[in-house]
Amino acid sequence: MSDKEKDLGTLAQGRKHGEYGEGRSSAEEAFIASEKQFRELAEHMQDVLFYALLTPSLRFEYVSPSVERVVGYNPKDFYANPSVLVDIVHSDDRPIVERELQSPGSLDSPFLSRWVRKDGQMIWVEATFSYIRDENGSALAVEGVARDVTARRQAEESLRRSEARNRMLLEAAPEGIVTVDKNGKIALVNHALERLFGYSREELLGQPLELLMPERFRDTHSRQRGKFFDSPHIRPMGLDIPLVGRRKDGSEFPADISLTHVDMEEGRFSIGYVIDITPRKQAEEALSKARDLIVELSTPVLPVRTHLLLAPLIGVLDAPRVQQLSRQLLEAIRSHRAKVVVVDLTGVPYLDLAVAREVTRIFKSAQLLGAVVILTGMSSEFTRSLVENGILLEGITVLGDLQSGVEEAEQLLAGGGRGKGIGGALRVVAPTPTA
Repeated sequence: MSDKEKDLGTLAQGRKHGEYGEGRSSAEEAFIASEKQFRELAEHMQDVLFYALLTPSLRFEYVSPSVERVVGYNPKDFYANPSVLVDIVHSDDRPIVERELQSPGSLDSPFLSRWVRKDGQMIWVEATFSYIRDENGSALAVEGVARDVTARRQAEESLRRSEARNRMLLEAAPEGIVTVDKNGKIALVNHALERLFGYSREELLGQPLELLMPERFRDTHSRQRGKFFDSPHIRPMGLDIPLVGRRKDGSEFPADISLTHVDMEEGRFSIGYVIDITPRKQAEEALSKARDLIVELSTPVLPVRTHLLLAPLIGVLDAPRVQQLSRQLLEAIRSHRAKVVVVDLTGVPYLDLAVAREVTRIFKSAQLLGAVVILTGMSSEFTRSLVENGILLEGITVLGDLQSGVEEAEQLLAGGGRGKGIGGALRVVAPTPTA
């Protein structure tokens, strides 16, 4: 039994036998009751309460029973061998505790360290303590509370790993990511966004999001941002205004941006995923030019000689090809001052009636420009179909094959031919039947 316990027992015994005067009895009873209440509280606490003398050497005066649950050693172990306190500290943390015992006051309270239980399991313990000093400032005793915070430490470590993993994923993302608060201030960015816009993270945090876009779009975007925060939903941007990013150096680039949101304790945040689509736009432009070139090559208009053009068509004639034919043919007539145009349909397997009507309008436009149109390679069956559907080839010479068409054109340019020459009224010549 400790001296304090002996003192309490003696005090209680004296009160029982009426050894103290009536004037001291009330104070003594209050002291006993207070100590009893303290012990009952201490013995039911999960934390470990301790009180130890430091001079002439470490000696525990009180250790609460909860110590056995925390470290596996009971209070008697500490009373009998105070060095147990040092022995249970993890070897990596032990030098710190030893220095503190030698020079009390070097550690800040609370102090977190690792302890090793009697069964070998490592735990994290947070100790809050204070020193009792004499008039010279020398530490005479220490009292405090030790708490097992292993679960909390594990949760913190798990959270730390989760945050580190999320940060790694954020920084590894190929697209730029920016998080904005409800006031439109930038709260978070990743490395990709820094590279994309040329700003450092420190330059962006706390700045308005509109810093990253051209001035001509800022007012409109500010209004739309307010609407998004009022009614957030996952959606692509660029439905109302073109998406253009503005770099730190003032240069601009086309962007593709998707929006989402997250609600946190601090409030609602908008998350934007930004991609520079310059390569995509360049590819689309190149593809468009390639398509135009293919269409142009599929509707060639060739100058055979002065005043004579040849348009040998191959494949299915659809609306885009017909439009291209119209542009090329009429432009070639103007630029080459053509007087005769031979259009060969031998390589066209089928001509839709709607397309045929458009082709005849092209021929009429060519005639208005002063050119004679000779049509070759069209089957008699299709010619009859045109007539039956009211598509008339008035003023157009129709011949069976390309060679006949070129010969006719040469004669027209020479002043002869089946018609009356250039400027005369041409008649339709029945085509040679084809297989």
